[in-house]
Amino acid sequence: MNFEEKLKRLETIVQQMENPKKELGELIKLFKEGAALTKECRTELSSMENEVKKVMEEINTGSKSEPEDESVDRYNDENDELPF
Repeated sequence: MNFEEKLKRLETIVQQMENPKKELGELIKLFKEGAALTKECRTELSSMENEVKKVMEEINTGSKSEPEDESVDRYNDENDELPF
């Protein structure tokens, strides 16, 4: 599933969770799926942000930069909000 598909699925999950007729077990299942997708999206956003920074550095310096450690997840705190 690509980034856009994950966001679309998150929107669907939110809509489903807003249904007052959903059973608690189903809500927990949806919540877990949403939490996992959110973590994946944060990781992808961090990677994309690093890529943009590299490109901007290349533009500003006129040379290619050294690869950064993409394992660093700027959005790894579960209490952080997605930046949109």
